[in-house]
Amino acid sequence: MKEGLTKKTFQGFIWLSSTSGVHAIIQIGILAILARLITPEDFGVMQAVIVVVGLANLMSQMGVGPSIVQLKNLTNLHVRTAFTISLILGCFFGLVVFFSSECVAEFFSMPRLSFALKVVSIIFVIESFVVVSESMLQRKLQMKEYATVHLISFTVGYGFTSVLLAFLGFGLWALIVGIIIQVIIKAILIYLLQPISLIPVYSKNEFNELIYFGGGFTIGKISNYFASQGDNIITGRMFGAEILGFYSRAFALMVKPVGLIAGNIEKILFPAFSLRSGRIEKVSSGFVRVLSLTFFASCFISTLIFTLSESIVNLVLGDQWGDVVILLKFLSVVIIAKMSYKVNDAVIKSMGLVYQRAVIQTVYMVSVVLFAYQGALLGINEMVVGVVIANFGHYMMLLLYVKKVLDKSILEICKCHFSGLVWLVIFILINPFADPVIKSVNYNIFVIILTVMFYGTIFVVLNYILHWFKGGQNFITLYYLWQK
Repeated sequence: MKEGLTKKTFQGFIWLSSTSGVHAIIQIGILAILARLITPEDFGVMQAVIVVVGLANLMSQMGVGPSIVQLKNLTNLHVRTAFTISLILGCFFGLVVFFSSECVAEFFSMPRLSFALKVVSIIFVIESFVVVSESMLQRKLQMKEYATVHLISFTVGYGFTSVLLAFLGFGLWALIVGIIIQVIIKAILIYLLQPISLIPVYSKNEFNELIYFGGGFTIGKISNYFASQGDNIITGRMFGAEILGFYSRAFALMVKPVGLIAGNIEKILFPAFSLRSGRIEKVSSGFVRVLSLTFFASCFISTLIFTLSESIVNLVLGDQWGDVVILLKFLSVVIIAKMSYKVNDAVIKSMGLVYQRAVIQTVYMVSVVLFAYQGALLGINEMVVGVVIANFGHYMMLLLYVKKVLDKSILEICKCHFSGLVWLVIFILINPFADPVIKSVNYNIFVIILTVMFYGTIFVVLNYILHWFKGGQNFITLYYLWQK
């Protein structure tokens, strides 16, 4: 069981990472095209749509999906009851978004937002049919199928549709129609892979079990959602659609590595840790190794994006998006906290500590709103600094709670961060001298290639040094452990 689960977990991560890598490349390519065809204001309105739809979608699922993944003794009645909950809530919140669209548009001072929300409200009904099927794929660790569905639906649905309509001059509606087509394709493929009965069934005991975990999970997710979208809400409200468009593109570029690496780590660790939740020592050893490597990798990626911000923006978005550069530099620092916290979060969810997690997420939400709002009173750059501070505070809160749950010492927690901190010191010492030389090259693509090669070589050498002197978790040690 141990070897089978470990191997399945690792293989699941490899599949998620490889398909997500392809997904990220396609996303960047599509973003590069759309950024040259659609205005920042249209992107800003679309971001406001995403904020509203994302929150309502989260509430409409009521944690049903994660409950399916986490329950130890899942029965057919659980599955059928979960579908009934999902369908009712999906239809309900679809109607809520439809009829509240004008109020939301008035709040953001974006008149076009009203009709856009009315159109996308259909998404809730569509997704309610496959929430349970999608969670069943995750529970079974069928990450190959899971990742492939998301890749195909995004590429064919959103990518092809949005780019075609943008070329035809549809602007904002190119983005909206693209998302709807993406959701439809994803729903069809997921149901074909994991069909379930579509006849609603209700069972009180199963309902209570699903809602107990799912309710606590949803409270935490709602708080986390407001925390992750609080900056967008404040930006849209205080600075308008155009600045929100700039900020959302900077955030989109920053979040790519977070989704590519940390997002996949969380998706695979949650079910894997859930299956081992009764064996604390196994979860503890896995946590230490994964957190160490994730923090190490996040520090490396953060420094790369920080030094390459201007070249990335010019290459991907174009010269007209110059205001994004400074925002991306600030947000690159957040990568460290956003990637690393996913490991802590997976442990807490797998242990079923959803209500304790909800308290932490609520504190995080409040801190993001307060820091971001206070910063926004001074300007958009200061708002981003507030977001950075709040994210690192959130990471520390989750880390300290996991330390308590797994009974780890302060020294053990500090060791998890040793390799990453060594890299940050090296970067701070080298960057002032290397950066001007590399950027003397005029072409953005060559600057990116040279920078990745230069710092990548140093990163590899550091891994070997850490491996030889046993100075901290590193990717060379991981490779040898996997070979054994």
